[in-house]
Amino acid sequence: MSKKKLGPYVSKFSAFATTCGVCMGFMFFISPSAAKTGATVSLPTYRIGVTFVYSNGKSETVEAVQDDQVVWRDNRNRISTGSRDFTLRRLQWETKTRRGTRQHRPSSDLLDQAARPYLWPLSVGNKASYIETGRWQKKKGEWRNSEVRWQSEVLGRERIRALAGEFNTWKITAYRYSEGNVYGRPPRQKEIRTWYYAPEVGHYVRYEKDFLGRKPNSSIDLVAVRPSVD
Repeated sequence: MSKKKLGPYVSKFSAFATTCGVCMGFMFFISPSAAKTGATVSLPTYRIGVTFVYSNGKSETVEAVQDDQVVWRDNRNRISTGSRDFTLRRLQWETKTRRGTRQHRPSSDLLDQAARPYLWPLSVGNKASYIETGRWQKKKGEWRNSEVRWQSEVLGRERIRALAGEFNTWKITAYRYSEGNVYGRPPRQKEIRTWYYAPEVGHYVRYEKDFLGRKPNSSIDLVAVRPSVD
């Protein structure tokens, strides 16, 4: 797989990330292949120049790839950097008004002793548990910190009809929890995210967010991949 150095795209983040003291998240030492290996599926492989187009009008293009890191540019010319594991929120991001970084660390989660630090390679029943910490700021504003707990699970395989076609998918769900507090208040579930990952595409073909009544839910489908992955 051809690779482009990340430097031209993330150099403006370097001092920023160093200032925040934020590491770059999990590194997965797994063979970069989206092909099935028995009853498991490995992390997706992303190719430079490929654009994913979604039903909400958004599109993202792969600008650079290095090891586990992928640099994305969206249709509004916003740059972000994330893991090939799309269930982890982006590690570096910036909009016209805000910027931020995140890191993820394994959690010995009391909510589920069977959980592991990561899901991949996918296998039905896999569970992962981790803590996401982040820093963000409005431009020229003060820094804000955040910490949330995530649990994710491979629920099974499912054939779905998305806007891009009909696919055999792996259904992955992640649950976001607030942290407990010193008064003994337990973590509260805040959000549920679900991806339908199609190995033949090397990306998810549907992505759903359930905010549990706090605000309207959302769902987007993949509608096109340019150029084709065939």
